[in-house]
Amino acid sequence: MRVVSLFFFIITIAVAACSPEQSRNTRLLQAEAVCQQQPDSAILLLNGLDIDSFSVEADKALYALVFTEAIHRIGLTFSSDSIIALSQHYYEQQGDQHRCARASLQHAIVLYGQQRYGEAFRLLKQVEEQAARLDAPSLYYELYAVLGDINDNANNHPLTIDYYHRSLQAARQLGNKSWMARQLNNIATTYDVMNQTDSLQAYIERCQPLLDSVDGPIRATMLTNMGSYYLHQNNLVQAKECLYASQQIAYLDKTIKLLGDIAAREGHSAQASDYWSQVLQSPDYAISMDAYAKLIDYYNTLAEQDPAAHRMASHLSQRLNRLYRDRYEHNEAAAILDLQKQYNEQQRERHQYRTIIWLLSALVVVVLALALMAWYYLLTHRELVQMQRQKKRQQRDNSRQLKEVTARLHKSAMLGQAAADEDVSTLQQVCFSLNPNLLTLLKPLGVREQTLCLLIYYHFQPSEIACLLMASPQSITNMRVKLLKRLFGETGGAKDFDQHLLSY
Repeated sequence: MRVVSLFFFIITIAVAACSPEQSRNTRLLQAEAVCQQQPDSAILLLNGLDIDSFSVEADKALYALVFTEAIHRIGLTFSSDSIIALSQHYYEQQGDQHRCARASLQHAIVLYGQQRYGEAFRLLKQVEEQAARLDAPSLYYELYAVLGDINDNANNHPLTIDYYHRSLQAARQLGNKSWMARQLNNIATTYDVMNQTDSLQAYIERCQPLLDSVDGPIRATMLTNMGSYYLHQNNLVQAKECLYASQQIAYLDKTIKLLGDIAAREGHSAQASDYWSQVLQSPDYAISMDAYAKLIDYYNTLAEQDPAAHRMASHLSQRLNRLYRDRYEHNEAAAILDLQKQYNEQQRERHQYRTIIWLLSALVVVVLALALMAWYYLLTHRELVQMQRQKKRQQRDNSRQLKEVTARLHKSAMLGQAAADEDVSTLQQVCFSLNPNLLTLLKPLGVREQTLCLLIYYHFQPSEIACLLMASPQSITNMRVKLLKRLFGETGGAKDFDQHLLSY
C-alpha cells in the first residue's frame, strides 16, 4: 500500500512539473482584465511595480505583456524591446498561444518604432496567422488597427482604409461600440486627408449614432471630423460648434488647425495665425506643413508694411524646408510598401503552394477512388458473369433432370407402379428451384399433397396421378377440391384448382 501511495505521489509531482507555469498574482491578473478597455486603470494597478520585483517567471512575463499593452494603448511607446521580447519568448516556450500572439503584436509595435521594419512585419504577419488559428476577434481588431496606422504614417491611403475596415469588422463582431467608433473615425479622417468629401460625409453619418455612447479622444475626433465636413460645405457656424465641443473634451492638433482655417475665412487673420502657430510642432506632418504654409502666406501679406513680418516669413520658410528635408530623409513609406508587397507575395505563394498540394491530394484521392471503383466494377462484373453462367448451367441441369424425372414418372404410371421416393424428391427439388413462388405456395402442405400439385403442374393426367399416388381417381378429385379452398380460399371443382395452380 505504501508503494502505491509513493507511486501516485511521484506521478503527481511529474504532472505538476510538466504543466505550464501560470501567474497567480491577483494584481497582475486584474490589470490584464481591464487593460484592453481601460489602459489607464491597468497602469494604476501596475504602479510601483517593475519586472525585477517578481521572482516567478510567469509573473515577469505577464507584467511585461500587460505593461507594454497599456503603454501602447495610451499612445506612448518604448525605446527598447528587451522587456516585451522576454514575454514573447516565455509564452512561446510555455505554448500559451493567445498571450504569445499578443506579446508578438506588442513586440512588432516596438520594432516598428525602432525602424526595424523587416522584423516588425515578420511578427505582424505571424500574428495574423496566429489570430486565424485562434479565432480571436479582439486580436484581429488590434492587429489591423496597427497595420492601418502604419500605412497611414506611410501615406498609403488605400491600404490604410482596407486595414481599418478589417479592424472595424472585428469590432462589429465583438459588438464594441467604442472600437467601432474609433475605426469609423480613422476611416473618415483618412478620406478627409484624401479630400474625398462624399466618403467623409458617409462615414460621419455612420459615426453619429455612436456619438452618445463614446467619450474622450474618440468623441473629440468624431466632432472634429464633423467640423471638417461642415467646413468643406462652408457651413462655418456648424463647423465652429463641433470644433468648440471637441476642444472641450480633448486637445487635438487637427481641431486647432481647423479653428485657424475658420478664423482665416472669417477675416480674423491674427487669430488664425495664433491657432496655426500652436500646431507647427504637430507629429502629423500634414497638419504641421499646412500650418507652416498658411503662416508663411499670412506673414508675406504683412511684409510690405512690416519688415519683421518678412523676416518671420523667411524664418518659417527655412523651418518648412527643414521639415520637408527631414520628412524626405526619414520617409519610410517606400520601405514599408516594399516590405508589405514582399510579405503579401510570400503569403500568396504559400497559399498557391497549399492550394496546389490540396489539389494534388484531391487528384490522388480521386484517382484512387476511380481505381477502386474500376476494380470493384470488374470484380462485381466477373462475379455477376460467373453467377449468370452458373445459373444458366443450373437451369440446363434442372431442365435435363426435369425431363428425365417426368419421363420416369410417366413410365411408372404406364406400368401401374407407384412413384419412387427418389423421383418424387428429385421432382420437388428441381421444380422448386425453377419456380420459388411455387415453393412458397406449397410449403404448408404435406409431401403427398405437394406431389399431387407438382404432377398437376407438369400436366400429368388424373389417371396417372392416381396410379403414381396409389389412390382412386375420385380421391384425387376430392383432394384437388379441398386444396382449392385451402390454398386459394375459393370453392369450385377440381379443374378450377388446376387452373389456379397452373397460373403460378
